[in-house]
Amino acid sequence: MQGAEVIANSPSVWEKIITINRGSRDGLEKRMPVVSYHGYLVGRIENTGSNSAQVRLITDQDFVVGGIIARTESREIGLVRGSGRDDQPNIMDNIAWDADIETGDIILSSGLSNNFPAGLKIGEVSKVETDNYGLSQKAEINLFISDITLEEVMVIKNFDSEISGDNETEQNETNEDSETAEAIEEDEEIEEN
Repeated sequence: MQGAEVIANSPSVWEKIITINRGSRDGLEKRMPVVSYHGYLVGRIENTGSNSAQVRLITDQDFVVGGIIARTESREIGLVRGSGRDDQPNIMDNIAWDADIETGDIILSSGLSNNFPAGLKIGEVSKVETDNYGLSQKAEINLFISDITLEEVMVIKNFDSEISGDNETEQNETNEDSETAEAIEEDEEIEEN
């Protein structure tokens, strides 16, 4: 991992982006995940310069990541999407209509795509409801990064060697369906573009 300091926040109300004081000279590349020192998912690298990089935050309306319920009896998956506002929770959608999800559940990154490793802490479910047709559920997620001041972050440069064994175990225990993984990866790619 590469530690970095936050040196600027985007003034735009439409984009949630921070600038950090590490860049391509430090081995950073576009799309690398960024976490807090608490292990909370912050976002991912959007652009790099030689000595700095821009990080698109998980709160940005164009940000999406595959999420999974940490509770071992559930392990349901969905897509966590940025709300675009700091004062509103993110939404986890594409949750099966009969999924076991409840208020207080902890959401982690699922690792079902190649964009994010499994087991990064995202947030806690604050509300669950069904869609208009009752075909799926969605949940409001209070992000863990909302409770901290972002002054320093860490960039994950290599998934395999830098993610803990606990997260690897969680990923192995997850029943990973290839079609679901492809759908999550496609959604993450679409949001990026």
